[in-house]
Amino acid sequence: MTLNLAKAVQIAVDIGTSIIAESDVCAPITTRAVFDRLESLGELSPATANRLRLAAGFRNLAIHRYESIDWSVVFTACREGPDDLRAFAAEITRSRFDEE
Repeated sequence: MTLNLAKAVQIAVDIGTSIIAESDVCAPITTRAVFDRLESLGELSPATANRLRLAAGFRNLAIHRYESIDWSVVFTACREGPDDLRAFAAEITRSRFDEE
């Protein structure tokens, strides 16, 4: 579950990077900055952007420091992460497709 959640966060980062590339905003340097940029573009609400910044931190821990991960953090991420990713998908979809 941990690695699947990390992969899902990476997909959100990739989607965000693609959206940012279509804008005039400078490219983010970190995965967390992707969600800063999406918030500044009005693609994400501040609450969702904040939760996804935390998810990016979780992703970094899961990928780069898996052997020393705090399992209580994993439990919380597995419980809350899917809802955060659903909120991301809903907001991106709304901002990208409701304008048509």
